[in-house]
Amino acid sequence: MEKKRYRVTVTIGGESYTIRGDSEPDRVQKIAALFDERLRQVERSYPSLSPSRIATLAGLNLTDDYLRLQEDYQQLLSMVKQVK
Repeated sequence: MEKKRYRVTVTIGGESYTIRGDSEPDRVQKIAALFDERLRQVERSYPSLSPSRIATLAGLNLTDDYLRLQEDYQQLLSMVKQVK
């Protein structure tokens, strides 16, 4: 069975992007909104940075969040295994 393909237009950093893929449109919108918010946070903190540097810092911040959550998840798994 072939996966359903979606086409979603999102706005990130004031620019529109059309995203095509198999992710549900609501999920794509949520991801784009999260990234856009992180861009705006970085931009507020460092208004003199270029758009590409703002995007890089936002991406690094989100990647750090992801890695911290991944580490927390692994710790929780270890705790659960110890309880069993």
